Amino acid sequence: MTDDNPSSRLQIPAILGSPKSSILPKGTKLPKVGLKESKIKIVPDTNVYLSGIIFGGNPRKVLKLARNKIVVAYTSASILLEVAEKLNQKFHWDEEKVGKTLKAISKITEVINPATILSVVKKDKSDNKIIECALGAQANYIVSRDKHLLDFSEFEGIKIVTPRDFLRIVKSQS
Repeated sequence: MTDDNPSSRLQIPAILGSPKSSILPKGTKLPKVGLKESKIKIVPDTNVYLSGIIFGGNPRKVLKLARNKIVVAYTSASILLEVAEKLNQKFHWDEEKVGKTLKAISKITEVINPATILSVVKKDKSDNKIIECALGAQANYIVSRDKHLLDFSEFEGIKIVTPRDFLRIVKSQS
């Protein structure tokens, strides 16, 4: 079966969902921007992908912003690998389902190869990949629920915020 066959598609609400589905309150006007450079650039943390895909809530709304091209989301191979490992090991997803999910994430993000290797998050070294990606993407925000990242609140001009706070920021700028 091909990905064009609806019966073979992995159903991931909000990531592959209709761009017409609203995530912001009625009446919220979105900024009209045409260039990637004028849109907000974000790097969702692994926990935002996992929560958004599996549980919904504000992380799903953040992913829908990327899906609907309201923001530009960036990721890296190391972040995608961590997502794959968590889906497989923690949630017991099979390889095919994980592969389709990674493909869906890749469709709503810009996958980059960060040039910088950091060791600034001492308590959880795996979180450094998120900051590396944000630096490489020249992101405005890292969106995370991870305490080790949130404790920074900002890194080299990149604000580190929760999904809830990020949604408030987007709403306030519209």
